[in-house]
Amino acid sequence: MLNYIWAGMLVIAFGCALLTDISDLHKSTYRNGQALPVTIVQHPGHDVDVVIAPADYQHFYGKEGKLAASYPGTLDAGTLKFGKGAALPQPLATVRDWAGESEITARVVNNNSLLFQPVRFVKLNAISNAAIEMSKTAVEIAMGLIGVLALWSGLIKIAEAAGLLAIVVKITQPILGPLFPDIPKGHPALATIALNLTAGMLGLGNAGTPLGLKAMEQLQELNPRKDTATDAMIMLLVLNTTAIPFVPSPTVLAYMGIQFTTVYVPIIMCTACCAVIGVLAAKLAGRLPMYRLQPEPLLEGKVA
Repeated sequence: MLNYIWAGMLVIAFGCALLTDISDLHKSTYRNGQALPVTIVQHPGHDVDVVIAPADYQHFYGKEGKLAASYPGTLDAGTLKFGKGAALPQPLATVRDWAGESEITARVVNNNSLLFQPVRFVKLNAISNAAIEMSKTAVEIAMGLIGVLALWSGLIKIAEAAGLLAIVVKITQPILGPLFPDIPKGHPALATIALNLTAGMLGLGNAGTPLGLKAMEQLQELNPRKDTATDAMIMLLVLNTTAIPFVPSPTVLAYMGIQFTTVYVPIIMCTACCAVIGVLAAKLAGRLPMYRLQPEPLLEGKVA
C-alpha cells in the first residue's frame, strides 16, 4: 500500500510541475529567444561591468528586481560571463542556476543586449534531480545501517544466549505488558522493544533503529496476517514517534548549545502529552470494528 501512496505522490508532483512549466512557457517567464537590454562597460583586457537598469529589467521580465549597481564579468569572442556569486533576482537567478554554474553565460547582441540560453521545464527537472538524489541518499543510509544492524543483532543474540533478555523481559513486563497485550508473556520481543524505546529516550538517535527493526521482525513472526500491521506494531510505531527525549540528541545540542535548557521542560511536557494521546488513539483505533483483523476467508474447495 505504501508503494502505491509514494507512486501516487510522485505522479501528482510530476503533474503539477509539468503544468507549472507549461504555464511558464505559455507566459514566456524566462523570455527565451529575447535579448535583455544592458550597458556593458569595457575595461582593459576581457574584464567588463554589466549594468542592468531597473526600468529595463521590469519592462523585460514584468517584475521588479533588486539589482546591484553593476555586475563584474568577462567578455570573450562575443560571449559574456557575469553574476558570479551575485544575489540575482528572479527569474534571472533561475537562468543562472539552470546551467548548474555559479555565473551566467550570455551572447552579446548589438553590443547592448544579452541573449541567454533557453530555460525550459525548470520544475520538472528539479523534481527529477531531487528524486535521483534522494534515491542515492536512501541507498547510502541503507548501506550505512548494515553494519550497525549486524552489530546490534549479534549483541542481542549474545544477550539472549546469556539470559540477559529474559531479565529485561521480567523487569519491563509490568510496564509494557498492558501496552502490548498481544505479545505472549516472556517473549523476547518485549526486551527488544524496551531497548529500542530506551535508546530513543536517551537520545541515541540512529542507534535505536536496528533495535526497532529487530522488534518489528519479531512482531511479524507473531503476526497471523503477514500483510497487515498488528496492534503491537502500531503501538511500537506510536511510542517511537512520541518517545520522550530525557537526554537531548547530539544534533540538537550542537545547534542550540546551553540554550537547550530553556526549552527542555516544554519539550518534555509536549512529548509526554503526545505520547499519552498517541497511546490512547492507538488503543481506541484497535477496538474499532473497522480496524479489527477479520478471519481469513476459506479458499474455494477447502474444508473448514
